[in-house]
Amino acid sequence: MEKYFLKSKTIIGALIALLGGLGVTLPFTPEEVQPVLESLQVIVGFALTVYGRAKATKPLGLGL
Repeated sequence: MEKYFLKSKTIIGALIALLGGLGVTLPFTPEEVQPVLESLQVIVGFALTVYGRAKATKPLGLGL
């Protein structure tokens, strides 16, 4: 049985990293903190992607 792709740590981590790479953070962050938050977002997203891929046991599907 396939796992719904949005329940995948790998997919979620990749999306977090992508958003951080695009500079998408909370809209109310001060300008001095924004680069730090973007970097942390990319690092956390990357780490979650690697962890999710290592722990994966089922193939992904669209849940259709």
